[in-house]
Amino acid sequence: MKSPFDAAPCWNLLFSKTVISLSVIVFLLATLGVSDIIQQKGALNTKLHALQVTDTPVPRTSPIITPPPEIKLIKYFPGFKVKAFTMSFDDGVVQDVRLTEILKKYNIKATFFINSGLFGAVSEMQYNTTTQKHERLTADAALEAYQGFEVASHTVSHIDLTACTPDELHHQVIDDKIALEDLFKTKVIGMAYPGGFYDQRTADLIRGYGVSYARTIKESDNFALPTDFLQWQPTCHFFQAQKYVGRFNNYQGKDLQLFYVWGHSYELDRDGGTWKDFDNLCASIAGKNDVWYAENIEVCNYINALNALKFEDGKPVNNSGVPLYLNINGENVIVQ
Repeated sequence: MKSPFDAAPCWNLLFSKTVISLSVIVFLLATLGVSDIIQQKGALNTKLHALQVTDTPVPRTSPIITPPPEIKLIKYFPGFKVKAFTMSFDDGVVQDVRLTEILKKYNIKATFFINSGLFGAVSEMQYNTTTQKHERLTADAALEAYQGFEVASHTVSHIDLTACTPDELHHQVIDDKIALEDLFKTKVIGMAYPGGFYDQRTADLIRGYGVSYARTIKESDNFALPTDFLQWQPTCHFFQAQKYVGRFNNYQGKDLQLFYVWGHSYELDRDGGTWKDFDNLCASIAGKNDVWYAENIEVCNYINALNALKFEDGKPVNNSGVPLYLNINGENVIVQ
């Protein structure tokens, strides 16, 4: 069961920047030599860029580089594994405390998407014919609950990003990212779209905000690797996950398989027995020697590093800083 859940261009700002740019260029032409003009123009472009976006845009995924024909290459997840499993949960609610205890019991990694402007907020939500309390963790409780787990952005106040102006979207994403990094003392590079609402414009804008991945709630129904990390589709919601477990556990092929399960922990309070079902799900997927258990950030970084691997003079070159597990011409190697 899924949880229920552009703006006019800034012509004044654009016109102002154009007038400033032309004025500076005219002044430089009158007072400087050509080489000085080139240097000043470069500095001006840098400053204008800083006024707009301070981070380098992130590609959909790193472009996949094809090895030379004489190289027979097989790519693995860490530990020379073909399968990976990851989970994520949204909203930072009080039920996450119980959920994290289950995850710790089974040594399963997960990512938690949090709204920095809603710590401690209490509201009500309708579920079928009943009303359910929706209570978020305080900042202090969140710090304790998420120790050992990745924390990522869910925007400041959980609003529909497709209805935001560029300035509003910038605030919702960047300010949430900054607040979470300040609170948890960690780098935040991921997010989940509130309510699953996004469009191509939204994805393209956040690509320039230092966001490396953004999870949707549009489910892929498969174990394929993402082709666009800014529109990352999970495999399924945890209510449907059990039906995928057998196929995933029994897979014996060579193609990389990623099983991604998402949800909200408050949903486990809705129907009798669902906490037990979730415990059973974790038990059925945990402890497999052929599965890499990873947070969302680890999956994103590793796949991008794999895709960016290149060969020079027949030798693998890995500039990512992420150790890569490969089989090259029949030999397992770790390329640092």
